[in-house]
Parts: sequence; C-alpha cells; structure tokens
Amino acid sequence: MSKWVKRFLSVLLACLLIGGGLTAGTVPAGATTGGTSGDWKYELNYGNAWITGYTGSSSSLNIPSGLDGYLVTGIQSYAFYGKKDIVSVTIPNSITLIGNNAFNGCSSLAYITVPDTLVHIGSRAFS
Repeated sequence: MSKWVKRFLSVLLACLLIGGGLTAGTVPAGATTGGTSGDWKYELNYGNAWITGYTGSSSSLNIPSGLDGYLVTGIQSYAFYGKKDIVSVTIPNSITLIGNNAFNGCSSLAYITVPDTLVHIGSRAFS
C-alpha cells in the first residue's frame, strides 16, 4: 500500500472517530460572499477562502493555496460534486477541511494527493 493511501486512510479514520463536520450543502459559520478567480469559485470564511466550485475543463486539478490574496483553507460541501471528468486532484498544505460530498460522483477520480495538514474529511467526500 502506498504512503499516500496509508496517510489518507489514517486521516479518514481520525475524522470518523472525531465526528462532527459540515452539514451537507451549508456554508460555514462566518462565511460571506466570495467570488471567482479564474476557473475557481470561492466564499470567504473568517478572512480565508473556501473553494465552492470549479468551472474549468481540466481533468487534473491542482487546488490553489490562495485566491485573490486570500488563503484557501477549505473545500466546501458539494464543491466538485458529479464532475466525472476529474482524474486527479492535488490538495495544498493550506487546506485543513474537506466538506461533505465535496468530490462525490467524481467517477473518474483515480489519484488524490492530500496534505499532512488535513484535519477533517466530511462524510461521503470521495464517494
């Protein structure tokens, strides 16, 4: 088993034991309207950006660590829901939380790189 799979599974297990998390489809407390930056949609949450969507067509995503001068610290629930063309995702060290169903329905997703800084993965995030 590769090192990243072991790391992903250990983070996932820790998240399941801790419990809690986002309610599917909700905006985090303190969120305000954000905007778009290139192909990325985001909302602001206490001065940090949370990815809420992607409008581009790339099958290999490198989630940015910053958008419009804001640090990207989370991926919102349903942000990439049903994007069947996504094959790989690289998540930067700035991300600490992935919301419920964030990548649910991404049936071609085969490669995921997650950082050590990730502390929560929502339910069905990668279903």
